[in-house]
Amino acid sequence: MTYILLSFFAFILYNYYLFLNIKSIGSTYTGAGSSGMSVLLISFILLSLLIFWQTVIAKYFYIRKSFLVLLSFFIYFVLKICLDIGSMAELKAATVSTTGGIFFFYFIGAMMSIILYRMKILVSKSNQCTKMLFVVFWIYLFCNSYCLFDAFAAFSANVRTDAFLIDDINGEYQRPGAFLVISSMILSVLYMNTLLSGLLKFKNKFMLSLLRIVCFCIYAINLLAAMLISQLIGSNNALICISGMLLLAIVFHVFLLLPKVKLMLNNKIIKIKSIVFGRVSGKIINSLLIGIVSFVIILFFVISYMDIDLSTFRITGFGTGEVSSVDTRYRILQTFPIQFFYSDLTPFFGNMRVHELIGGAYIHSFLGSILTHLGITGFVIFIYFVYLSIIDLFQKDFSSDIYINGMNIYKMLLFTGIFIIATSAVFMTWGPLWFLIGLLFLPIRIIKI
Repeated sequence: MTYILLSFFAFILYNYYLFLNIKSIGSTYTGAGSSGMSVLLISFILLSLLIFWQTVIAKYFYIRKSFLVLLSFFIYFVLKICLDIGSMAELKAATVSTTGGIFFFYFIGAMMSIILYRMKILVSKSNQCTKMLFVVFWIYLFCNSYCLFDAFAAFSANVRTDAFLIDDINGEYQRPGAFLVISSMILSVLYMNTLLSGLLKFKNKFMLSLLRIVCFCIYAINLLAAMLISQLIGSNNALICISGMLLLAIVFHVFLLLPKVKLMLNNKIIKIKSIVFGRVSGKIINSLLIGIVSFVIILFFVISYMDIDLSTFRITGFGTGEVSSVDTRYRILQTFPIQFFYSDLTPFFGNMRVHELIGGAYIHSFLGSILTHLGITGFVIFIYFVYLSIIDLFQKDFSSDIYINGMNIYKMLLFTGIFIIATSAVFMTWGPLWFLIGLLFLPIRIIKI
């Protein structure tokens, strides 16, 4: 129980660090500064100590093959920066910086993943741990609500009169937008983790149904508030990602309520084939259709109730119907053949400076930018890692129940949705995707028994 309590305390600290940075956007606000770095350091130390605690009491630990493949991708990534750019400042910015460092975001997510795996084992063995999980999740949920509404209140005092956008933003929306997405990812995974634990352990159906309704309402309000904040800071990408997470939560609730789904998830380990082609896929498609309709109804109600003028949002082009970020990305994407075939070796190994060499901008596509900057070599290594990671999700675990199968299906759907968005809109150093990769795909298993 102490382990669960300390874990959520570390999660709360890291989430608080994210919101310190989100609120630092614009000239009206001071940056997160030393206080933000202090909070980050404390949360990092606590996460490290919790993992060290696991390691000390463990009988053995198992390093996944997918993690070894990812390490080879990281080594190749570092070598390419050293050979193509030769700048320590660029290397630091792309690996360990808190803005675009892929190592930094991945390992924070991976640390949380290892801790959640340990929590899963504790909850499976103890009803007391399950109750503690619910208590600390509620504390986390209210802390996240406070951070969201505190940020919203701060931004509301500096909103432009002609648009739903804070003043003096100076194009600085990408970092706070990314941090807002990461905060929503943590909340969503913890929410689903707690929900499925309750389905497995709680025998009082009335109390469980009441908790589910109240918990979902607060969770949905949190994500809706995050969506509004994303437009206040001008981040369309954050709005799309967070909307997708809320839609997935609705879809998953519908999925769990469909006839025979709980029985199906409790009976055996669900395989990938069942999700793509089998009985599970049919249930997911039905849930998706119902979920989309429910999602639209919720949005319509919120927009009507709050009297929101969508023409003042950046996602609508401030009433013009033209989204400048989409148009810009499309124009840059047209330079992909030039960047990919820049030299004889570029298709195979890429060039980390290729966008500069052609006098243009980098491709706003996660996979596209891997191809142009790391070549086919980097692309193949990364795709192989994703393949192995998804295979690892559905390998036999220590039990087969609605918690294990439900979380695996949810993880696969969440990764697929965010990965599609990343492939359509962002560069390969986009922090939220690397954080999500670490959070969803367990790199090592530390086993006590």
